[in-house]
This record gives sequence, C-alpha cells and structure tokens, in this order.
Amino acid sequence: MTLDVPTLLVVTVFIATMAGGLMLVTWLQNRTESALLGWGAAYLCGAVGAALFGARGQVPDFWSINIANAFMIAAAGLAWAGVRMFDRRPVALWYALVGSGVWLAALGVGEFYQALHARAALGSMISATYAGLAT
Repeated sequence: MTLDVPTLLVVTVFIATMAGGLMLVTWLQNRTESALLGWGAAYLCGAVGAALFGARGQVPDFWSINIANAFMIAAAGLAWAGVRMFDRRPVALWYALVGSGVWLAALGVGEFYQALHARAALGSMISATYAGLAT
C-alpha cells in the first residue's frame, strides 16, 4: 500500500481544524477551563501550518516554508501554554509565541536562510523545548 502525501495532508488539516474548532466551542461553553482555549488555538495553528506546507509549489516559498514553520512552532507553544493552563499555572501568551518570533528573526540572517539543515535544527530545537517544558 502506498501513502499519498497530499491526501494525508488534507486529512491532517481537516482533523486538526475539527479538533481545534470543537475545543474552542467547548471552551465557549465552559470558560473556566482555559486549557481548551490554548489547545484549540494550537490545533488551529497546526492546521494552518499543515495547509501551508501542503500548498508548497502552489504558493510562494515564503508562505509554504517560513510562515508554515512559524505556525507549527506557534502550535507547539500554544500546546505548552494549554498544559500550563490545565495545571492552573500562570502563563503569558508571549511566552507561547516567542518561539515563532525567534524563528522569523533568524530567517533574516542570509546564511541561516540558505542553510536547510540549520533551519531544520532551529525549528526542531524550539519545538522540542516547548515539548520538554510541557512535561
């Protein structure tokens, strides 16, 4: 059996959008559980990032690489924020989004932008940091 990558991306976007939307609707019904807001926003950011990845070749590389990765990193940060909210610990929104800011700032360095391995390493490191902080 072969897997069709474009189909998998469409399914990923659909499922992430549905999960994010359902979490936001649930949060609207019970605003005391703010973790649902963080997790819903994380799913929706992930859906946008996956959609932009899937549009590679159809939209400019600026959107399908730079902005898509920024959305994926923001999704990791918002998921971390959701974990903190669930544990009733304080969290500032800018902490969840600073990783995307670092990513976008690093893209302004010409040598970094040209080095695929460096971009992959930085994006992975930022996402892994959020994942590690969520434990």
